[in-house]
Amino acid sequence: MPQLSRTGALSFIKVCVAVASLFAATTGLTDTTSPSAPTVPSAVQAGRYIGLSNHPVESFLGIPYAQPPVGKLRWQTARPLSKTGRPFQATAYGPACLQPSSPVNLVAKMSEDCLTLNIWRPASAKAADKPLPVMVWIHGGGFVSGSGQIPGDVLAQEGVIVVSMNYRLGALGFFAHPQLDNPVANFGLSDVVKALRWVQRNIGTFNGDKDNVTIFGVSAGGMMVNLLLVNQQASGSFHKAISQSGYIAWPLPVKEKQNQFAVRDVYGNTMLHAEQQGREKASQWLEGEATLKQLKALPGEVITGRFEGFYSPIVDGVTLENQPYKLVKTHSNEVSLITGGNSFEGSVMPYSGYTVPQYLQSWKTFPGQVDLLYKEDWNHSHERAAKRAFGDERYLFSAYFLGQQWQHKPSPAWLYYIDQKPTKESPGSPHGYDQQLIFNTFKSQDAKTQRLAKTLRNYWVNFAKSGSPVLNTDKTWSANTQGHPTWLVLPSETEEVNLYATRFKSIKTRLENRESTEGNGQ
Repeated sequence: MPQLSRTGALSFIKVCVAVASLFAATTGLTDTTSPSAPTVPSAVQAGRYIGLSNHPVESFLGIPYAQPPVGKLRWQTARPLSKTGRPFQATAYGPACLQPSSPVNLVAKMSEDCLTLNIWRPASAKAADKPLPVMVWIHGGGFVSGSGQIPGDVLAQEGVIVVSMNYRLGALGFFAHPQLDNPVANFGLSDVVKALRWVQRNIGTFNGDKDNVTIFGVSAGGMMVNLLLVNQQASGSFHKAISQSGYIAWPLPVKEKQNQFAVRDVYGNTMLHAEQQGREKASQWLEGEATLKQLKALPGEVITGRFEGFYSPIVDGVTLENQPYKLVKTHSNEVSLITGGNSFEGSVMPYSGYTVPQYLQSWKTFPGQVDLLYKEDWNHSHERAAKRAFGDERYLFSAYFLGQQWQHKPSPAWLYYIDQKPTKESPGSPHGYDQQLIFNTFKSQDAKTQRLAKTLRNYWVNFAKSGSPVLNTDKTWSANTQGHPTWLVLPSETEEVNLYATRFKSIKTRLENRESTEGNGQ
């Protein structure tokens, strides 16, 4: 992937953290240590957690789920906590994981010591007849920004327990280098697996059902969901998954020992081995060849503060044994799935590192395809056509691809497609629009948007509770069967079997052509 300019990267972070800051502002939680504060026993630390009461929801914030990954534990998989026996005041968010600091980054408190999670539950949960379904949110932000600070109370009011977590970001979370004494490269992914294991061990004390856990996330969070689908270490820690705007079909960098031929990105560019990428990053932090001692002695702010692009997970042979789009065909965790995206995912393209001319050039072996497939956008402007194609290829095709794979699996899958314009001038629903709908973070809403938000939340909560998003027989949303994947189009709530079939066919041909080039070592 080409390097992203600092201006473009900061603009992308601004988009991500603007939503995060709105999340933090809308929770309405107040600190309290009164005798009426909710408490639960801690299975891990052998003490108890003291939370916050904000009727009708209780929250427990900033709970550590692993040892701080600092000092000698930097670039190591997360280690289990030791028991203390002391009560823990779970009344404030823990610091976000280190990420680029700038005037547009609204995350107030950051630290390398950041592996905490947050829990919201209905106040009635402790008196419920049976454990409640659990929904685990995985934040997005390009794997370089974001945190678990969300308005989890929005969904908890619907009768589920909501969990969010922080995981290591940037080169602290996804990094390979010849000097590292660890075969693992996806430390952020290992953090999420550790958090899910913490949920399995502890959520019962919050009256959550450890046997009914749904993971969900948007963008990089959706991609993290996809990675967990093919991560055998996560097997059994979740039972349903919702991947919103993930991008499983895009190739990832590979550690040299795992690579047998040149890996090319979707544009035909040869990707450096992950260790080579790590060397280049380290050269920005230190002069000359870095030693392990020097790397671990660097301030975390230096590692995350100097960047020229977004970070990608790595095929390291441990947490990811192969490219995810290959693993999902034969090695995926068998869980029920919802996946989809928005009609104008390409709104994120300006922050991707590719210009419109660069992206259109990548279609040079398919002359005339973009203007033909995206005729209406092309007639408006070449820029809009390129953005639409980019969004379809990176995000919507991923959902289509997963839908195809799930047709051959015992677990059902449902596909969704949101096509509502936030403004009259908008070409469609932008990247991340479904996240705003789910958590109801719009500053103002018209009646149509309110209905769509409620509909989407109902589908997600129904899925978490029952394994199917559709409980009302008056509504139609079919799970995938053999043939073309079936999409639910929102807000019309109509089914479309051949949505973008011609476009996806061309995109699939592009990706297959790239894979063929990989195999030939060209």
